[in-house]
Amino acid sequence: MKRSRAITLTLLATATVLFTACSREQPTRREIYRNKEKCVQDWGSEDKCESTTTGHYYGPHYFWNSGRPFYFPQGGGDPEPARTGHMSSLAPGGHSANSISSMSSSVTRGGFGHSSSSHSSGS
Repeated sequence: MKRSRAITLTLLATATVLFTACSREQPTRREIYRNKEKCVQDWGSEDKCESTTTGHYYGPHYFWNSGRPFYFPQGGGDPEPARTGHMSSLAPGGHSANSISSMSSSVTRGGFGHSSSSHSSGS
């Protein structure tokens, strides 16, 4: 039985579209904290707080969806809703009173292998 070239080309075209659709850049925000304790109050655990070279702390990359903040876990993985800490109870689009500043950022996601990279700009 002969294989059809049309099927092969269709499968290649489908794979290309799926790969392109799974790779996207998600606009996010990050809160900047004077100390780790304030970050933990907002996010509920130390593993969501990242130290900086200046002695401050970053909260995770997050975005608003369906009226609640979703964050990207450190080390990759799918976004998760904030369930603990002050951030879980903020009004949509709200800003933490614990942070000293926040910045716009983005996370580039690939659908295969859950790899990610982040880019940011201060605000």
